[in-house]
Amino acid sequence: MINLAESAAFANEVANRPEVLPYVNPTGESIDLQPLFDDNGCFIIENGRHGCFVLAANSVDSYVVHTLFKKGTPSSTVLDTADEGMWLCFVELDAMSLSSSACETNPAAYRLMRKMGMNPMFDSPSKFAKGKKQRYCGISIDDYIINSDVFKAVGEEFHLLVEETTDHEDDEIHDKYVGAAICMIKSGNIDKAEDVYNKWALMAGYSPIYFDKENNTIEVGYMTINLSDDLQTIRSVSCQ
Repeated sequence: MINLAESAAFANEVANRPEVLPYVNPTGESIDLQPLFDDNGCFIIENGRHGCFVLAANSVDSYVVHTLFKKGTPSSTVLDTADEGMWLCFVELDAMSLSSSACETNPAAYRLMRKMGMNPMFDSPSKFAKGKKQRYCGISIDDYIINSDVFKAVGEEFHLLVEETTDHEDDEIHDKYVGAAICMIKSGNIDKAEDVYNKWALMAGYSPIYFDKENNTIEVGYMTINLSDDLQTIRSVSCQ
């Protein structure tokens, strides 16, 4: 079970452990993430007492991921935390892209990046080991959506509900972007749902969506979708 940290205390505790610090700070000096946290320069996703991911902002809605887990934490726990954290970042929070890196002397960290869906970006000389490469990977929200079976299932369910009112062919990618928008709206992340879906829709030739926050309705083309007050269910669909 993950949670957003209220301070950097636990992250500092894990980061400064002797078996973790060499992978975090190439100088070996202790670090203090609290000033960065207090300045809204990062947020931290914790998993109990196992460890956490620190996501440091490197531009608007783009974050660099740092992995901090105690020695002996099962790899399945780290992966589960990563999966839940990716959903949190892309669906509930503002993240539009994530990146991370690992020295080639740390193949486990590189495998984790790849299992998280991150794609290779470039290699650069590593500050952690002389003569070795630092391997950089990243993932955008579009990568995340396109590779999500969850979004596909949500989008397909929606299209079954409104199939009598639509006039386009089955489109798996459309299902995924619709599913992503629905999940974002359900989490209350309405502005992001509009931005992400509409950017794709206008490129792909679909009508954009417009959310009426006062009436909890979504206008898309000739269709009006009425949502429940808690945004969790569709009350009705009507066509003009």
